[in-house]
Amino acid sequence: MLFPLASALIDSEVRQINRNPYQWLFGFTAPYLSPWPVTLGRMSDAALSEVVALPYRVGYGEDAHRLAVGRPLMLGGVLVPSARGAVAHSDGDAALHAVADALLSGLALGDIGQYFPDTDPQWRGLDSAQIVRRCLQLVAQAGYTLGNVALVITLDTPKLGPLRRDISSSIAALLELPQSRVGVSFKTSEGLAPDHVQTRVTVLLVQR
Repeated sequence: MLFPLASALIDSEVRQINRNPYQWLFGFTAPYLSPWPVTLGRMSDAALSEVVALPYRVGYGEDAHRLAVGRPLMLGGVLVPSARGAVAHSDGDAALHAVADALLSGLALGDIGQYFPDTDPQWRGLDSAQIVRRCLQLVAQAGYTLGNVALVITLDTPKLGPLRRDISSSIAALLELPQSRVGVSFKTSEGLAPDHVQTRVTVLLVQR
């Protein structure tokens, strides 16, 4: 009789997990998060109130752009000397776009494409620092501070090593963090994607 009883208990537990994984894992029910985008410039209090209060939240973001001759190459708010730059609707700063996406991801608020679509002419040439500042406001309004950020920028040419301190200090100043909490790493694609730039970012959000 032990085997049928154990099977019944397992089935019951599985049903509970399927019904509400948050309740099973954390002991509370996660509020419903609407999948529909809201305008970033007019983020409603209701949307922010749906952010689940956890001591820590981790966000991940990434961005990539094709490179073309005659375009500026902005990375972390720094103009990189290069014959080619990012093809983009805004200023094409893949590093700051990924940072913004990571901040939104940490709050489960979607991505910048929902709020700054490349089909909207008002965002043409937009300074990506403005996007990051707005995302930082949302982090603060949700009751969190930014603990640290780690970036990996993939670019074959030019080499970014000589600009490491400039890029790191620029991002740190924008995020209002000491440089010791902004990690910047550079990689190449080993020739697999020489015509694009990509950035991956993780952030740690700490409840205030």
